Amino acid sequence: MVDAILEIKENNRYMKGIFSYVGFDTKWIGFHDEKRAGGQSKWNFVSLFTYALQAIYSVSDAPFSYV
Repeated sequence: MVDAILEIKENNRYMKGIFSYVGFDTKWIGFHDEKRAGGQSKWNFVSLFTYALQAIYSVSDAPFSYV
């Protein structure tokens, strides 16, 4: 799996999408969220939204044109 992931030539690596893309079986490990121990997250709405758009673009088969 590591070799398959390293062969992908992506500038913006959205790893959750890449793990699905390479096609290996996936196993899930359950966990319970713990309260954040060290301060506040630096992510804001705009950062998260941009990250989401990059994820969509990186795993989409549809061509996108930038205006």
